[in-house]
Amino acid sequence: MIFHRIFLVFLVVVVHADYRDPIYPIENPCLAILTRLAQVSADFLNCAVTRSRPFRLCEGCVTSYGELFDLINLLTKTYSDLDRTITCQQFLESYDSIQLVAQMITFVDNVWSTSFCLRGRIVRWVLFENERMEKGKAGLMRSQKDDILRDDITRTIEQEKKGRRERANINACKMKNPEDSSPSTSNRSHHRCIASFHDVNGTIYSNLTTDTVDFFNKKVKFDLCLYNATGQIVPTVPIDLNVTANTSVCSACVTTYNDLNDLFLKMTQENEGVCMDLVDTMNYTRLLWSKIYACRRHDPDYMAVIGISVFIPTLVLVFYVSAVFKGKRKLDKRNKKRFHHDFFLQANEKKKNYLDVKKRLPRRLAANARVDTQTWLWSNPNE
Repeated sequence: MIFHRIFLVFLVVVVHADYRDPIYPIENPCLAILTRLAQVSADFLNCAVTRSRPFRLCEGCVTSYGELFDLINLLTKTYSDLDRTITCQQFLESYDSIQLVAQMITFVDNVWSTSFCLRGRIVRWVLFENERMEKGKAGLMRSQKDDILRDDITRTIEQEKKGRRERANINACKMKNPEDSSPSTSNRSHHRCIASFHDVNGTIYSNLTTDTVDFFNKKVKFDLCLYNATGQIVPTVPIDLNVTANTSVCSACVTTYNDLNDLFLKMTQENEGVCMDLVDTMNYTRLLWSKIYACRRHDPDYMAVIGISVFIPTLVLVFYVSAVFKGKRKLDKRNKKRFHHDFFLQANEKKKNYLDVKKRLPRRLAANARVDTQTWLWSNPNE
């Protein structure tokens, strides 16, 4: 009889059980997700720090990132109450002021996005949750115990609507005035290492972009060329590599190095940002090529250098010599002009003085004339 009652109770529990929760029959699934979230976030941080030098975050930590991404999406689909009105996201973030979970997610998202690993960000799950809460806002308003939570959700939804309207207005203005937008900058994007990733039965599979695969293939060819020329394996961080200058390395591997460097320059010109895995790899490659092996990408044209070195001083010398001769000619011309002016001025002065003297009667002749006149007047006419 006792076993019969126990069987009936078990049958009732099984029939009325709710299997829609992702991790049933745990009593509080949000705490279980929180425990798993702590483990996965710790794995991601450990992977990120371990692969910080040389930098291989995008390629090496995509598995931890994918698991963390799945858990964060699970927070928006799992509920903490029987009424299915409060998600685990709200349960873990909306009831404390520190918000450790939100800060952890933001930190991981910033590390991943600033490294240009994958297009898209983890924090988009917040927007997805806002859209879902907007549809179910009528049901939430019937609950009187979450007034503060409803106000926060409503405020967030209104801000999101306002932001969408502003972005729509900006896009409409750009469509009306296409000359205001520069296609050279609007079409530029960020280069990503990871094309996509997906979860298959708990296993994360990822795909690299075509440019990333091409870049690493060229890097392998360059490393193989260095190994064939030197007999040494190229280290991942070539700082403490003790080698001597080897001209055979520069001549033998210049083609593979130029191919690798040209591809990287092309990616930097076509995109505003490049995946940090590729940037760090190229930085160490350039350090190895220019500093350690003392190679140059292009051999200088010494004839051009010598020609320029001779042409510029010659041009300066010709300029100064011509300036000196031209200045001397101007000075001689000015002196000659001044001499002619003084000569003609003196000649005119002499001519003028001569004419004045000629017109004027001398004093001695005038006195003699007066004496003769007086003598003639007082003399006897009969004599």
